Amino acid sequence: MKIDLHLHTNFSDGEKSVEELIHFITSKKIDIFSITDHDTIASLDLARIKANKYNKIFIPGVEISTYYKGGEVHILDYFVDSRNGLLLSFLEERFSKRIKRMKETIHILKKMGFDINYNDVVKTSPGPYIGRPNIAKALVQKGYISKPAEAFTDELIGNNGKAYVPPDDCSPNDAIDIILKTGGIPVLAHPGIYFSDGNWKLKEEDIKKFVNAGLKGLEVYHSKHTKEDFEYYREIARKYDLIITVGSDYHYSDNPVSTEMPIDDEVFSEVWKCIKPLVF
Repeated sequence: MKIDLHLHTNFSDGEKSVEELIHFITSKKIDIFSITDHDTIASLDLARIKANKYNKIFIPGVEISTYYKGGEVHILDYFVDSRNGLLLSFLEERFSKRIKRMKETIHILKKMGFDINYNDVVKTSPGPYIGRPNIAKALVQKGYISKPAEAFTDELIGNNGKAYVPPDDCSPNDAIDIILKTGGIPVLAHPGIYFSDGNWKLKEEDIKKFVNAGLKGLEVYHSKHTKEDFEYYREIARKYDLIITVGSDYHYSDNPVSTEMPIDDEVFSEVWKCIKPLVF
């Protein structure tokens, strides 16, 4: 069973529609998948329908943006109940605050001399969601940069960028708490690409704090993790009896999916063993 539990659609900052994404992962031989759009579950009902059409096992998810020690930490919520009122209220608030942060970022950029406005950014998104990638696209369209990646620097909207506005109103523990209260499974996303004030990667001492708060899983296998990261985080996951997951964090056509990552069938078997009791 080939698995990818971290995928994005154009309901957040991915380039593909739900059906385009599922058709695409079918071509990549992926059997089990999760859509984990940022701070929204708007894609999930459609994804369930399309997953049945393509005969896939679908795990509904969402990726929640939080702030920890000066850097962003993302918590994945799996087996989301998309009818849960408490979760819907929480995500609605997160989404509203996301829009507010993006407007603040645009305001800072304008003060820095960049002639972009909110409508310019909204036009780059097929839906109501906007995030930093949409601001980057607007900067490309205005001719300030040649490709979106150039926006993610200390000069612009990178994690230490002059125009970056962090999601500092929500901690990892806040997200874990709401996920547990609403029947989900909280999993720490891509711990190997955390960055804050010159510090790279979340360490065991950080992950232990999240475990104490109720964290249930760790995204050991991520497309931007190194082989050393795989080994380090697998050890931690086993030590704290955490669910081990694999997720590509696919957004765009130049990103790999899980079947294109440097992992073998043994890894997929290990992940399937972890999640199978939750699926059936």
